[in-house]
Amino acid sequence: MAPGTAKKSTLPRQSRPSSAAVNSADHLELRRASSPSKKTSPSVPTRAEIRLMANSLGLLSDEGRLRILLLLEQSSRNVAALGEALGQDRHSLSHHLRILRVSGLILATRDGRRVEYSLTPRGRIGVKTARLVIA
Repeated sequence: MAPGTAKKSTLPRQSRPSSAAVNSADHLELRRASSPSKKTSPSVPTRAEIRLMANSLGLLSDEGRLRILLLLEQSSRNVAALGEALGQDRHSLSHHLRILRVSGLILATRDGRRVEYSLTPRGRIGVKTARLVIA
């Protein structure tokens, strides 16, 4: 194998779960686990709830994504404005924006050829949670 090339997965494309599919499965499992008939105790989270918490906190643990969220807390911005403020290239910025959008922390709104990104209520809670760590 040539240096700098990645080995492709031997699994067919359909059998590899996407992050959106995994998140959807977690949310479905969470809804089932938190139904009134099956919930054991309000103080003890279920395994699905713990997995969802860990995934959400993992999204906030990346410095680049957290910097994007903190900028979007001030005002909505497009990719060019975010890239200028963060000093990042569009490729890595788009990667982080996609992860944040799929996870429901930011909202993308098309305005002609531009896409404006803003925080969702869940994203605002994430920023507040991150700020609590240093309080």
